[in-house]
Amino acid sequence: ERDGRTFSGLPIPSDGANVEPAFDMNGVSLGADVLGADTEAVAAHTDGSFFVTDEYGPSILKVDDSGTVQWRWMPAGLSLAMRSAAHPVIDALPAIASQRRLNRGFEAIALSPSGRRLFVAFQSALAVDARRQLVRIWRLNAETGAVDAQFFYPFDDTSTFARDRAAGSNHADDLKLCELQALDDTRLLVLERITHTSKVYIATLDDGLSPPPSSLETGAPLSASDHGVSLITKRLIFSTDDAPEIDRDLEGMLALSPHELLLVNDNDFGVEGVLTSFWRIHFDMPLLS
Repeated sequence: ERDGRTFSGLPIPSDGANVEPAFDMNGVSLGADVLGADTEAVAAHTDGSFFVTDEYGPSILKVDDSGTVQWRWMPAGLSLAMRSAAHPVIDALPAIASQRRLNRGFEAIALSPSGRRLFVAFQSALAVDARRQLVRIWRLNAETGAVDAQFFYPFDDTSTFARDRAAGSNHADDLKLCELQALDDTRLLVLERITHTSKVYIATLDDGLSPPPSSLETGAPLSASDHGVSLITKRLIFSTDDAPEIDRDLEGMLALSPHELLLVNDNDFGVEGVLTSFWRIHFDMPLLS
């Protein structure tokens, strides 16, 4: 923080909003913190700064190369409760972002190679969305935080996640989008999973699929009757169902080269003894072939 305070993992002041609670080992509430953040993803800028997603708001933090927060973009209407922070807190994001399911806020972020656009994805469908197999990806102006496009990424049918089907854990509410990487301004690497099976797709964005920015100011939930929603097209390039040596709960992904992909799991703080592990995947053909 600009005044020397450090960020914590505590929830942010809710001011009536739906925010994850935090308790100590005796079940006593730990309260809230304007410098609280549940950080999930990082996108590095060429100038040495970083964009960091937070699930609590959900929000996006801009952090300079010294580790100082420059500003925080919040859903419209939530900045007032954060007014004691030393950095600017800006209502830059559509209000509907605050309708994310608990612990399913902004899970992934990617900066376009040009540095002008940010792509941010919710982990799962919003709490107000009836269609659980669609998740929102927003494209933002990297300077202002303004959302200029919204895309709907279609999860695979839960029956196609073989390991989860075998474990009896293939439920639509458990579908997750866990990582993004921008290959260019219109194509993203996407990591989707349930628990045991993870899949990597190349997703192609089309501005013709996106509603005008004005319709994002308040947002609208997806109802069960919204069958005309235009969806992102995607192409499968890898599934852990074909690689039994790769473990469950993949959370991170990075293209090391046109032929190599690095994957990493979520060890959930090691509570159950899970170790952080990395897997390096080599493709005979380049990813964008």
